[in-house]
Amino acid sequence: MAMFAPATRRKLKLRLAICAPAGYGKSWNLLQFGQTLARLANTKIAAIDTEHGALSKYQGYTFDGMPPVDFDTCQLQHFAPTAYTAAIREAAAAGYGVLLIDSLSHAWSGVGGALAQVDQKSAGGGNSFTAWKDVTPQHNELVEAILSYPGHVLASMRTKMEYVLEEEDRKGRKVMVPKKIGMKPIQREGMDYEFDIVCDMDESHTLIVGKTRCPAIDGQRVVKPGPEFLTPVIRWLDEGVDAPVETKPVFVPDVIVTASDVQVSEIQVACQTLELTDQPGAMLAKRGVSRLEDLTHTQADEILATLRKKIQARKAELDAKLAEAEKAEAAASKNPTSAATGDHAAPAATVGATDAQRVKESHSENPTVATSTPTGNGSEKSACESSGPATGPATKTVGIETHPAPEFPDRVGSIHDDDAKRIAAYCHKLQISDSDLARILAKRMTNGNPPCPVRSVPDLSHSQAQEMIANLRAALQKRFPDTQPF
Repeated sequence: MAMFAPATRRKLKLRLAICAPAGYGKSWNLLQFGQTLARLANTKIAAIDTEHGALSKYQGYTFDGMPPVDFDTCQLQHFAPTAYTAAIREAAAAGYGVLLIDSLSHAWSGVGGALAQVDQKSAGGGNSFTAWKDVTPQHNELVEAILSYPGHVLASMRTKMEYVLEEEDRKGRKVMVPKKIGMKPIQREGMDYEFDIVCDMDESHTLIVGKTRCPAIDGQRVVKPGPEFLTPVIRWLDEGVDAPVETKPVFVPDVIVTASDVQVSEIQVACQTLELTDQPGAMLAKRGVSRLEDLTHTQADEILATLRKKIQARKAELDAKLAEAEKAEAAASKNPTSAATGDHAAPAATVGATDAQRVKESHSENPTVATSTPTGNGSEKSACESSGPATGPATKTVGIETHPAPEFPDRVGSIHDDDAKRIAAYCHKLQISDSDLARILAKRMTNGNPPCPVRSVPDLSHSQAQEMIANLRAALQKRFPDTQPF
């Protein structure tokens, strides 16, 4: 078979990049150009959003008389090139005809991006050249995913800011005036070669065509461009014969990129949080490896995404159980006189505490030294909290007091100083080591998005601190019955 054949002009899918500093109109123009292309092709828009939901702020907006813009979004939290690649392939498999990437710069300089991975790999005295050997294939795979996407791809890239002095004539006098300009895009050198059209935006929202394969727009400068800017571009894209349906093989880099240390650590913490003691082995076996370190970068991202969803679901479930327990406790605290009405009435402080205990101890199994058992708040009681012979049924727990609702928001870090001191005093009395305390704290989740394990006592929320004090107080009463709670 001959290696060469006559050249054929085929219809194209657009690859367009818009480069500018913050606030110059990158996201705005991505959306209006994307909607224009989607309407013509009668297709849907998918958007990869790395700007904390910036694109979603334009959902439903109307551009120049067109119907309100509508699109589906994927908000990345980790910006490894492999995360972008996975999202791009997911959009292609779902049949989105237009893909927006806002922004592509995070794959280079964001959290977990190419530069961050190189810094991490060379931080321990390693060689940066060796680190690039692992990272470059990830970036090449991302570029290949963009180029092989079956629809239009429009991406934004940030540019660095710089000020220059320019000479101006003011009333016949020459003065030097500082002017803000955008420099080259924050991405790998030569990334602009991968796009058909590369545009810059200035502070007056003027779009400047810097590089183009479409002769009709070469050198154009358009102030606040509208959808009509794409008219000659669309004609250019439609020239030629229909492109054949490609059955392109999946790109496989020369070097298999393994999971980073950060990914391995996050998987371990997530499994510990979910108490998946046997699950890591099952997840690894499913992917044909025996160690977390042997996972590929993409496999690690897939596992982390699954674990994060499980953590969020667990948190929602446990929050619901805790809310029920707190309602019971509040109801009991409203009837304090019932404690003295007779043998058949449960003490007010015990009623709410008993319901809370049932939620918190619903998953407890054989507590032993240096182990943890789950409670209803996504937290655990250590053996130090529950060890020792029980002095009676759970309904006769001694020393647990009801607490009024906090006068400040129940958020991460809202623990009161007095509560922190009580926790420290109980831990000292019960001889809870720092490592045991760390395990107890790690089983309590912050209320962030996504939730993360609590790392220190000051990071506890008010309700978490009160629940922990109650558990520690109960453990102290069991171990030292004659000791008064404090």
